[in-house]
Amino acid sequence: NANYYGDEYKGGVEYSYNKTFFVRGGYAYTGDINKDDNTFGFTAGAGLNYQTQGFDIKVDYAYRDAKWFSGNHIFSVSLGF
Repeated sequence: NANYYGDEYKGGVEYSYNKTFFVRGGYAYTGDINKDDNTFGFTAGAGLNYQTQGFDIKVDYAYRDAKWFSGNHIFSVSLGF
């Protein structure tokens, strides 16, 4: 709860297959605010976690729907030794 903005409600789910492939989804909702002021809403993503002896690689993708701009696309790559 922010003093300058209404309450926000956020929820999400994640499904993992064999701790290697991940699918994610979520939604952000502002109940007390005018619907036109709600900036974000639907979110989705996927990830891949590949592990070998002594080396790990993780690749993640996320999408967030935005009102005034095109949706936000986020990519990340992590390497572990």
